[in-house]
Amino acid sequence: MYSNELRERLAEYRELKAQLARTQAALEETEQAIKAHMGEREELLFEGVRIRWAYYDSSRFDTAAFRQAHEDLYQQFCKTTRSRRFTVT
Repeated sequence: MYSNELRERLAEYRELKAQLARTQAALEETEQAIKAHMGEREELLFEGVRIRWAYYDSSRFDTAAFRQAHEDLYQQFCKTTRSRRFTVT
């Protein structure tokens, strides 16, 4: 990739990231307004559209507590992975 093309791609990347941030913020604001309208209701049917904002329970493994209580087992089953992170600053 030549310098000019890379410069253009970086400019495009930055503009798209900015658009994405604005869109995400607008989406979150709209979602909060709908939730405020729903109040404590878990489900709302409006003009044929079902809106759900329901409670649910989930269970997650507490890695930190397990590591503290069973350091030897934690180390035995701990797996290190390698990945790449893309950043533009």
